[in-house]
Amino acid sequence: MNEAIKYQTVKKILHIRIDRLGDLILSTPLLRAIYDNWKDKEVHCLITPYTREVLENCPFVSEIKIFSEKWGLLERLNFFNQLKKENYDLVIAHSPSSLSYFIANYTGAPHRVGYVYEERPLVAKLVNMALTDPIHLDLRGMLARGEKIPHEVEQGLMIADKLGLKPKSRDLFLEPDPADKKHVDELIKKWFWTTNKIFCIHLSEKWLNIGWQHNHFHRLVNDIKKKFGNPFILFTYGSYELDIGREIQATYEKTTDVKCVSDLSIKQWAAMMKKCSYVITPDTGAIHVAASQKVPVIAVYGPNDFELNTQQWAPWRVKNKKILQQAPIQLINEIINGISELQDMY
Repeated sequence: MNEAIKYQTVKKILHIRIDRLGDLILSTPLLRAIYDNWKDKEVHCLITPYTREVLENCPFVSEIKIFSEKWGLLERLNFFNQLKKENYDLVIAHSPSSLSYFIANYTGAPHRVGYVYEERPLVAKLVNMALTDPIHLDLRGMLARGEKIPHEVEQGLMIADKLGLKPKSRDLFLEPDPADKKHVDELIKKWFWTTNKIFCIHLSEKWLNIGWQHNHFHRLVNDIKKKFGNPFILFTYGSYELDIGREIQATYEKTTDVKCVSDLSIKQWAAMMKKCSYVITPDTGAIHVAASQKVPVIAVYGPNDFELNTQQWAPWRVKNKKILQQAPIQLINEIINGISELQDMY
């Protein structure tokens, strides 16, 4: 380290995580470690509008600050100047991005910690100026040498170790509020469902990008029903998947055992997943929402960087099956086999 961090002088901390939903969820073990070790510190989290709900009412966070990539230059500069006035003692640039490093440096905090990937040599050099205590990670080199890639959670806990923190828990944190749980309970009651046999399929646009059409989802539903004793099937989807979601919803409109929901908040989504036996999804934030609720996951990863992504972004501390993306019919068979394997683990 350039300078030993004097913990007794660190009073105010900014944690930067301005990327995606899954990234923020996987950051919560670090936030928990800060809270468990430094309860007297004031911790602000800089996140995006979409992910804000994850940290609302989170006991580990003193204040949430929102950054939007839609802001123009003047709005950004005004916001950065406001951050600078906060006089942070420590900034954690948890998002490994140039913008995150820039913000950390702009605050003028005496201690600026974060990690950077060595495969980005120019950024790595700039980080040495932006951060006082960078953590350099050579993931590609580790992969080439056949070494285990640290999970995203483990990378966050490297920051904890750098700060001298001892994690008491490595679990993810995403806690639905009572109102969210009540909303989900009312939906399930309205459907006349029991909660011991629900399979969730998340309708990410990634399915569509690899050639899935309505008939493939229909076949997956039928194969799950045949193989696993007619469970309830739940499709969840967002605004990007409205067309295929509405098409599937229309198909099953008169059935009682297949339902589609698209208007859930993040915490309602988590509460709904908590009711499920399995979650089936491509490599999206749904993996980490499910893992935060301790629900087994069947996760489909693309061929690009399969070895890296199935280590760094694997479902954290839950039973899971990681499947390589392939043609729809083959993939359906792999998903069914994956569920069977997970069932055999119990």
